[in-house]
Amino acid sequence: MSKLRVIQSNNNGFVTNVGELCFSGQPSFTNTNPQEIRQTLFIFKSEDQVKVSVFDSVYSGEQTIDGMNKFVCVSTPKVMDITDTDLSTVHLMSSLEDKKNVVSYVLLNK
Repeated sequence: MSKLRVIQSNNNGFVTNVGELCFSGQPSFTNTNPQEIRQTLFIFKSEDQVKVSVFDSVYSGEQTIDGMNKFVCVSTPKVMDITDTDLSTVHLMSSLEDKKNVVSYVLLNK
């Protein structure tokens, strides 16, 4: 698996289409290759649902006024509701292994 970019939203926004933007306070790119495409795990958590989206994204080269880095989805997202699975506890600060397990599950089942 290539380098993994992880983004979590708890109340707004979910990436489902190529070209959509997502935002992260973490740069998750290198200064030597900021346009590197990375596999992305986008986690959406609400009070009663956990959805994930797995896709490739690239840094747009821009930041929002409040310092959030903008990333663009460059591959068709694979979207899955994992609310009723053992994987539903995954979150931004989960172990890398747990996040990779979610990515593998989505890619195998979508």
